[in-house]
Amino acid sequence: MHLYITQRIILWCISLWHSLYVHCLTYFLIALIVASIVASCHTSIRFSSQNPTQPVAARSTTPSTAPMNGKSRANIPLSRSTKAQRSYYHEHSAYTPKETKLLESAERWLGTPYRYGSSSRTGTDCSGFVMRVYEEQGISLPRSTKDQFLVGRAVHPQELRIGDLVFFNTTGAGVSHVGIYIGNDTLIHASSKSGVTKQSLSEPYLAQTYIGARRVFNDLQQYGP
Repeated sequence: MHLYITQRIILWCISLWHSLYVHCLTYFLIALIVASIVASCHTSIRFSSQNPTQPVAARSTTPSTAPMNGKSRANIPLSRSTKAQRSYYHEHSAYTPKETKLLESAERWLGTPYRYGSSSRTGTDCSGFVMRVYEEQGISLPRSTKDQFLVGRAVHPQELRIGDLVFFNTTGAGVSHVGIYIGNDTLIHASSKSGVTKQSLSEPYLAQTYIGARRVFNDLQQYGP
């Protein structure tokens, strides 16, 4: 009887030792695998950070300085930097001095809210805006859009030049809106919705309501009498 009990105890101890050995071996192998994976990831990340596929220096954020042709010159932004810096318009030789002055005068009004019957920097309507810009050029224009439509000479749409007045019939009752052509199929005007802003003449609403243009501004040095 005692021999039987001793044998059972010995077998139980052997079984317990074997189970512990298997578990320990399993945990050890899992630990080795995890450690290997972690080391591999760390090495990969370190290599990637030291050898990027595209150097930071190559990702330039400097804007293009390619020269602009005559058709796109109206898109040159007005410089708002210090007085020591020259205007973009002055730097672009395609503009005449008179064109430069008119464009800069007009763009200083950008963002001015629309206010019917007014012509100040706190609010202006379309004809008031045009009158004030031309006033800064030494040219007196009538106050109303209808009267401005009678000034100067008619211009064909294909012959528009910077400074020409462009007119629209937005009410269905004749000329009712005016803006200044600034080149590149674009006008600057006092919109009843957006205030003084730039828009393309090709936009459907403007194209449908356009009724004509008048020339009251001319650089004699460039275009002749």
